[in-house]
Amino acid sequence: MFHIGQLTVNVEIVDKKEFSIIVKQPQVPLVEIKSPKPNTSYAEGQLIYLIGDAFDKEDGQLPDSSISWQSSIDGLIGSGYELTTNKLAPGTHTITFKATDSANNSSEATVGITIIPSQPVVNSTSLQDNETILQGESINLSA
Repeated sequence: MFHIGQLTVNVEIVDKKEFSIIVKQPQVPLVEIKSPKPNTSYAEGQLIYLIGDAFDKEDGQLPDSSISWQSSIDGLIGSGYELTTNKLAPGTHTITFKATDSANNSSEATVGITIIPSQPVVNSTSLQDNETILQGESINLSA
């Protein structure tokens, strides 16, 4: 079965009696995310290891430049089979690992993770260490 589009076929006739044409459909790379695991939660600022694997039947092992990682919140994270990041914003992310072969065929895998916001640090701008305040007094705080 052929799909609408362009098809180029090279034919070599070896014998005048018969010949055959074999058309091979281009294959997309096979991809797998090894890390992070689905539905994992990380604290904001925590180091996250992104590890993926990709193989293409025509090209074999693809170069790092053909591999990309994206976040549904932060956009492009980087390229290559292995990355680390601690820069993801709080929220629920869909992380996409994408591989593109030399014929521009691509495939991707996704995993969902959650970045939990860190607790704010509250500092007093008007109190000294061990200073006592009375009920009803105002103090200045910053986060």
